[in-house]
Amino acid sequence: MKRMLAAGMLATAFGLGTWVSWGLVPLIGMLWGVVWARAGAGREAGAAEPTGESRWIAARLAALSAALGWIGWLGYTGLAGQGGLGRLLVRLAAVLQLPPAVLLAGTIALPALLAGTAALIGSDLASSFRTSRPRGSDVP
Repeated sequence: MKRMLAAGMLATAFGLGTWVSWGLVPLIGMLWGVVWARAGAGREAGAAEPTGESRWIAARLAALSAALGWIGWLGYTGLAGQGGLGRLLVRLAAVLQLPPAVLLAGTIALPALLAGTAALIGSDLASSFRTSRPRGSDVP
């Protein structure tokens, strides 16, 4: 239940981030990975670090949320507009000689890949900072 709530909030963040700039998608994904690792999500009892599987859960959740956020954004712009998104999709598909569904799937896959990869990087960065020792800490 907590993951579903987190996915919904994250999808909203990705949708609103897209409204500002599509470049915020990887940034939000990276921040999500850092938060996930810092919160200790996926940590086994008594373990100092989250498990390797936990990183992938964070990445999958970010990818799914980014895809849902963009589906929501595309749906909103499609319904709020004059049907321009559909016309653009059909014309671009004709130029590229692809079915419109392929272009739509690629449009949704792009933010999912960006967010998932960035979440992995963010969780790795957070874990590496957590395990690094300050200078001089090896001195007795």
